[in-house]
Amino acid sequence: MAKALKNKKPYEWRDALRKLRKPSSENFHGISAIVYSAIEFSYSHLDSEKLKKTFLLCCLMGHMAAIQDLLKYGVGLGLFANTIEEARDEVLTLIRQLRASSLLIDDCGNDYFDMHDLIYDVAVSIASRDHHGLLLTGDHEPKEWSDMETKKDFKWIWLQKANINELPDEFESPQLTLFSLVNNDPSLKILSDFFKGIQRLKVLNLTYMHMSSLPSSICLLQNLHTLCLHHSVLGDIRIIGELKNLEILSLLWAAVEELPREIGRLTRLKLLDLSNCTKLQIIPPRVLANMSRLEELLLGNSFDGWEVEENEDQRNASLAELKHLKKLTNLEVCIPDIQVIPKDMIFEILKKFKIFIGIKMLLKMTEELHLTELAGVKNVVDELNTEGFPDLKYLYVRNAPGVQHIIKSAEWVPFNAFPSLEVKNLFSSSIARQLLHLQEISVTGCSNMEVIVDDEVQGGRNDIVEATELEFGEVLRSLRLRRLPKLSTLNKSCRHMPLFNEQVFQ
Repeated sequence: MAKALKNKKPYEWRDALRKLRKPSSENFHGISAIVYSAIEFSYSHLDSEKLKKTFLLCCLMGHMAAIQDLLKYGVGLGLFANTIEEARDEVLTLIRQLRASSLLIDDCGNDYFDMHDLIYDVAVSIASRDHHGLLLTGDHEPKEWSDMETKKDFKWIWLQKANINELPDEFESPQLTLFSLVNNDPSLKILSDFFKGIQRLKVLNLTYMHMSSLPSSICLLQNLHTLCLHHSVLGDIRIIGELKNLEILSLLWAAVEELPREIGRLTRLKLLDLSNCTKLQIIPPRVLANMSRLEELLLGNSFDGWEVEENEDQRNASLAELKHLKKLTNLEVCIPDIQVIPKDMIFEILKKFKIFIGIKMLLKMTEELHLTELAGVKNVVDELNTEGFPDLKYLYVRNAPGVQHIIKSAEWVPFNAFPSLEVKNLFSSSIARQLLHLQEISVTGCSNMEVIVDDEVQGGRNDIVEATELEFGEVLRSLRLRRLPKLSTLNKSCRHMPLFNEQVFQ
């Protein structure tokens, strides 16, 4: 509240005080009226309507939600800027403002956001009251869902693993612009006519669904801008090609084997997210090339069956198709063989990329580098880029048993190999626990080293192994730390369980 009233006039403070002294007597389901009024006051004093709508969308998404998903929904609703890059900057700016207002928790990084339970409850109440929507969570089916008449004026519906036994044959809600179903029952079916009565829909999210084919009435959603089918088992999805105004298609973690040729009709598509589609084997040729407005193509941990070159007999897409995407600024792609990269392939237009292959010409520009299951490399700097990594902010080395040195040097290096690193630790907690036979640790002259063992955050949770496993450091005999001016702690994970055997320090 203090932040909401910052730089306000004295009469605005007095007006706020009077409102807090006379809170509404409405039933807030376990929240005291004065607490509700204080949080509502903070919300009502946000600087803009866009900031308020962003906050309410955050509250629908719940705890530890992905900022990338917020971007997808917000772009679909027309809430954010024109291009995906501009929209992402705007989203991050708005998230920062909400954190500064204490309406969002301040320590979730640039990938996730969260809010306290009380703020969440009040925000849901405000969103339901002022924006005519329905949020259902938990293990029971409230009567609001079975009362079809109440849903006719809804603008949004968010079903978050609610115990919905079945969906109606046809859903009548002509004002609806957002429908999200995070499924809790793999047998739940969406019948063919379900979407006939919600043709104004702009954002559709169906998560954890099992669908041999998509409902035929989905082709009627010609106002749809964002379609998310996350963590779903999908069969025939050719009908998506009928959604001519689609701007964002996200199949994150979906079990899908083939991207149909019809997807190439989506000429307005700006973002195609196929991340972690590990079963994806086929992307037909020229499908990607037809998406002339595509700005972001995300294929991390996904399709890697690129053809060497374009020809009449090819079964799969080739990387040469990316040359037709003149607006592409963000690319995540797996390339198993460097031979499939066209000689005239130029990546200069990219502003953000993750290319999973040891391409030396890109390493100088790389900000985030993952070395996973790296074969044939023993010394990272010597073998990958002897000139160092000037822009690298995050370096992760996982499942690479052949790697012996990051920098192979007994005394010093003639340059600063990693001048821009923001994550500066020796081990993450999960890596440390795998080093069961490590006997000696010696760290000398690392001017930027801050932590020896750091927490590793993935997917919004700490990657901490259960305490029943063998303790890291049980066989460690020697720990030498010298000339580490920025070292602040040995182990950030100590609040969970100790990682070092006490004998190391004796």
